[in-house]
Amino acid sequence: SAFTGKNAGDKRVEGDLKTPIGIYTLTEKKRRVDPFYGPMAFVTSYPNLYDRIRGKNGDGIWVHGVPLSGSRDPFTKGCIAIDNHDLIQLDQSINPSNTLLIIDSSLKQWVNPAAYSAILAGLYQWKYAWTYNDLDSYISAYDSSFKRYDGMGFTQFKAYKERIFSKNETKTITLDRLNIIPYPGEKHNLFWVTFNQLYISESHRFEGEKSLLVRLNTNQSISILTEE
Repeated sequence: SAFTGKNAGDKRVEGDLKTPIGIYTLTEKKRRVDPFYGPMAFVTSYPNLYDRIRGKNGDGIWVHGVPLSGSRDPFTKGCIAIDNHDLIQLDQSINPSNTLLIIDSSLKQWVNPAAYSAILAGLYQWKYAWTYNDLDSYISAYDSSFKRYDGMGFTQFKAYKERIFSKNETKTITLDRLNIIPYPGEKHNLFWVTFNQLYISESHRFEGEKSLLVRLNTNQSISILTEE
C-alpha cells in the first residue's frame, strides 16, 4: 500500500496536493533525506514532456518512505509514500536508471492484443520509411501537435527532416528492447513506447534510449505525439 496526495485526481498545478497520473523515470536516488521521508527517496521525472504540453506544472514528486519515528497523516502533498521496509526492498531490486514508474488511479487496464500488433506494425513502417528516406510516409506517422524533447514542434521537425532526407544517405536503423505500455488515465488509445535505438548514416551515429508517446488511431495507424 502507499500514501498519495491529499486530494483525488490527476495533478495539474503546483500546490494542488494531487499525485500525478502518468509514466515517469526515476532521475535521482537521495540517500540523505529528512527522517520524515524515511531512509531514502527516489526523485521522479514529473512533469514529463506530455505533462508540460498540457500545461501541467509543479515538481518535487518523490517516492519516499515514512517517518523513522512517530506517525504521519495518511496522505501526502503529492508524493508517493510507502512502508520503509518495502522501500528498502524496492531499492535492492531495481536499477533506477532503467526503471519506469507507472502511476494510475485504477487497476491495470486490459488492452486488446491486436492493439499491440497494430502499434508494432506502425513502428516498423515508420522505421522503414526513415531508413529508405520516404519523407511523406515517415512524417505521416507524426501528429500535427507533435513535440520533441528540445521543444521542436511539427512544422520545424518536418523542415528539419526534409533537409536530412534530401541528402539521400544510406542508413542502418535498429530498434531493440521494445516496451509498449498503455498510458495511465487516458481513454484515447495512448501508449508509451520505449526502445534502444541504433542509427548509423554516412554523417551521423546515435545509440541510446528513446521514448515515444503514440496514439493508436481508429484505422489502426499510429500518430507520434512526443519524442524524448
